[in-house]
Amino acid sequence: MNDLTEKGRLLIVDDSLLGRKAVSKIVDKAGFTFEQATNGQEALDKLQNSKFDLIITDLLMPHMSGIELATVLNSNYPELPFVVVTADIQDSSAKACREAGARAILKKPVKVDDLMPILESLEQERSSTGGN
Repeated sequence: MNDLTEKGRLLIVDDSLLGRKAVSKIVDKAGFTFEQATNGQEALDKLQNSKFDLIITDLLMPHMSGIELATVLNSNYPELPFVVVTADIQDSSAKACREAGARAILKKPVKVDDLMPILESLEQERSSTGGN
C-alpha cells in the first residue's frame, strides 16, 4: 500500500529548534515523514531503533559535530545518504563535508529551492528501487 510514508523517512539533526523547525516545515510539506534529534548522539540512538532514508544534519553542534556524525555514519551506515546544513560554509568545512560523503551542503537558513531537488532525487531513487 502506497501512502505518504512511502516517500521516505528523514532524520533532522540540529541543536537549534529554529533550524529543526525550518527544515521540518519543508520536509513535511513535501510529504516525507521525519524525526528530529538535537545532537549527533541522539541521532545515533535513533538510528539503532529506526530506519531512515536520509539524514539532514547541522554542521556545528555541541557534543558531536556534523562531521563527526558523518564519520560514524560512513563506518556504520555507509548506504545512508546525508546532507549537511550550516550557517557559515567555509572552504575547509565544505571540503571536510564532501570528503565525509555529504550528498549536499546547504546554507542556513535552508531554502525550499535548495532542499526540494534533494528530496525529489531521494523520492526517485526510492521508487526506482522499490522503496527499500
